[in-house]
Amino acid sequence: MSESDMISWSALILGYARLEHESEAKEVFEDMEDKWIEPNVVCCNGMINLSGCYSESMLTFRKIHS
Repeated sequence: MSESDMISWSALILGYARLEHESEAKEVFEDMEDKWIEPNVVCCNGMINLSGCYSESMLTFRKIHS
């Protein structure tokens, strides 16, 4: 996938999140970070919504904004 194709990255994360495939969504999100691609608000919302509990959501939020 093209590193600059944010729509594809977002679609993968949101698709995995909707299907509750947390590990796959996190893997895609980490791949983005490894390639120095900054996630957009859609990716961030998908990851935060995927997290089942408040503490996990806060960790995701802090990671995104660090």
